[in-house]
Amino acid sequence: MNRSRTRGSRLAAAGLILTLVMGMAVVALYAQFVGEDAPESFSLCEQAQDDTGGLRDECEGSDIRFDMASGSGSQFGFSVAAGFLNGDNLADLAVGDPAANKVYIFYGRASAEATYGLLAESLERGVSPESTADLVLFRDPAIPSQVKFFGYALAISRPQPAEGCGEGLGAALLIGAPGDPATGPNAPGSVFYMPPGSLCLEPEPTPAPETRDPATLGQKFSAPNAAQDDLFGYAVAFGRVLEETGDQDDVLVGATGALDGAGRVTIFPVNGGSVGTAVSQVVRIVGQEGDGLGEVLATGDLDSDFEEEIEPNGDLDDLAIGAVGSETGKVVLAQGPLSVDGGSSGQRYLQRG
Repeated sequence: MNRSRTRGSRLAAAGLILTLVMGMAVVALYAQFVGEDAPESFSLCEQAQDDTGGLRDECEGSDIRFDMASGSGSQFGFSVAAGFLNGDNLADLAVGDPAANKVYIFYGRASAEATYGLLAESLERGVSPESTADLVLFRDPAIPSQVKFFGYALAISRPQPAEGCGEGLGAALLIGAPGDPATGPNAPGSVFYMPPGSLCLEPEPTPAPETRDPATLGQKFSAPNAAQDDLFGYAVAFGRVLEETGDQDDVLVGATGALDGAGRVTIFPVNGGSVGTAVSQVVRIVGQEGDGLGEVLATGDLDSDFEEEIEPNGDLDDLAIGAVGSETGKVVLAQGPLSVDGGSSGQRYLQRG
């Protein structure tokens, strides 16, 4: 089954406003403004001024449009994630372009004018990601055992104190490279984990893009039972769902092609910046025939059972899994915490129908 998909997302973070449809940036300017109705910017707050009448800096954001060159074959914007990667108090943006096997990272900036040269009075808000990204992660598919579509899925963890971030907080970045869902055969998919602190870089006043291999910044891994065309990395997420959770957010990975299309989700613990991939450490949730389980992943405290003093931390999150390959489509809900010895098979599998 062809599971290639089209994603559209509107994201507002750290003064960066992006509209992405079918993998390309929309070129139309917004006709309606939120808060203060100045043509050069909008406010993220209903009340953009403080009690003295001064502007609240944390509310101001400029309309920035990242435009890829037409005809480039780009899928820039196919995946997006926002979070605190580099230790300051401005949210950062990661944008995937799986057709180019690239992920672009834009660190949050206080001024669109100083950083991107976008004058407040100008309605021309477009900039090129190739020249304005702070970091470009590129994974060459020619590397042995590396499948295509690096950047197909992205996730950023909760921020935490991290080495290299000074007194600030840093988050981990997760990138899926499942292979091309529309073609085959594909080698087993892979995921790249960049731990908190690995992206705590000081951005230049004017962006000067640097290209790096993600394997030099973190860990590449595949499923413990990797198989051809498993599409491991089709979806990725962070959460606290394991009973034996580590000292950092657990890593969740969907593999919609696993088990001949039934699909599988694998949940890995993380300790000391390293993903535990041994079979004895992970929980695997498998679908039924044709489900394609793992198309979409989301975590959160769905059953409202979290209490701050409770240990393990796994009581914080539950898990929702999309299985759109099912005849009528379905969502599987798994209540955390999940144990590695769960499941009726005794093989650390949870069968979900």
